[in-house]
Amino acid sequence: MADLAGTWEIGGSSVQDYVSSSTQQYQSVSFFGKKYFIRKDGTFDSKFQGRASNTTIRESDSGTIILSGGFITVKSNTNPAMRYQYVAYMTQSNGAAILSLIYIGDNAALDNDALVANCSHPNGYVSCLNGEEWVRIPK
Repeated sequence: MADLAGTWEIGGSSVQDYVSSSTQQYQSVSFFGKKYFIRKDGTFDSKFQGRASNTTIRESDSGTIILSGGFITVKSNTNPAMRYQYVAYMTQSNGAAILSLIYIGDNAALDNDALVANCSHPNGYVSCLNGEEWVRIPK
């Protein structure tokens, strides 16, 4: 658990439309960002912010991170538990780290062949189809 202690970020975006250069009208854009503040004892607080069209969503949560074998379960105090398969943990020279996960819920873990087929290393860290990369911010 000590390796997971710190501030972790995940996020994403999807530009569904764009600003018209002739009319200056804009269309919908979606994004989200989430931060986990994980303590050495496995408890966490989190903050989420997202935007879809003209609606901003902000939420906060807390709970427990559970490490068990090759799985990480985020057990929220207010939302359903999220079970991930652990894929890779890479530390960077500046103190940052990248945690590569695949959400599997109640499904069986991906075997080695499925991981090879769905994961690669093109950006200097492991990323997987339908996976998440959590980035720990260096202190």
